[in-house]
Amino acid sequence: MDQKFIMMNGRLIFALISMIGAALITLRVSPAVLYPTLRTYFTGMVILGIGLDIFGRIKLATSNSTDD
Repeated sequence: MDQKFIMMNGRLIFALISMIGAALITLRVSPAVLYPTLRTYFTGMVILGIGLDIFGRIKLATSNSTDD
């Protein structure tokens, strides 16, 4: 299977997990602390997503160079 296709599916799954987590936080957190909690959650998820994207690109680049 195409490596870029796998990477795109990974991003979509990560986005889906992020939205499910945000929905669960919205259901369980009191309205007084909802905004700071969601801001912190999404900041962490963005940092994690950037890290996973960089890791995926490095793995993709090394797997393409060793397929020769």
